[in-house]
Order: sequence, then structure tokens, then C-alpha cells
Amino acid sequence: THGSTELGLTHDPEVVRASLGRAFESASEVLRAHGGTVEKFIGDAVMAVFGVPAAHDDDADRAVVAEQTGGDARAQLDGDGGEDDGRLRLERPRRSTPRG
Repeated sequence: THGSTELGLTHDPEVVRASLGRAFESASEVLRAHGGTVEKFIGDAVMAVFGVPAAHDDDADRAVVAEQTGGDARAQLDGDGGEDDGRLRLERPRRSTPRG
């Protein structure tokens, strides 16, 4: 285990909450600096969108740059040397396909 799971198993809830808060703030700053909007926090993940409320031609590029430069936020949780490389993760939303 690593990340927030490891943190939760080995530290008091107050420590986990403080660490997650710092990580969320760091991730939010990186995302905002690149034009992203934080939608919500899910567990130890940050869900953000680019191109909302105003779309830009380079929204996809902004998202990739945010992912590539946002390592400190996850690194705060993944300092145990686990397999996570400490970078923010860029995941494309799943598009639902009409059933026919």
C-alpha cells in the first residue's frame, strides 16, 4: 500500500486530514495556474476540468502541462517509495455510448 492508504494505516486521522489538505491545496494551485477548475475531491483524488466555464483551443495542452508539473501534491502522500511516481494523473472522462 502507499499514498493515503498507507498514511491512514500508520497515522492518526488528524495527521491524515492535514496531509490531504496540504496535498489538495498544492494540486489545486497547480491546476488553477494552468487554467483548470477543481470540481471536487474524491478520497485522495482531485477531479478537475479544463475549458469550463470558457473553452480555449489549448485546454488539452494545459491539462497535460498541469499533470507533468504537479508532482509535489501527490509526492506529499507518496513519500514511502511506492510504485506511484508522485505526479498528478490525467484521466479522460469516459464517454457514454448510446445503446441501440
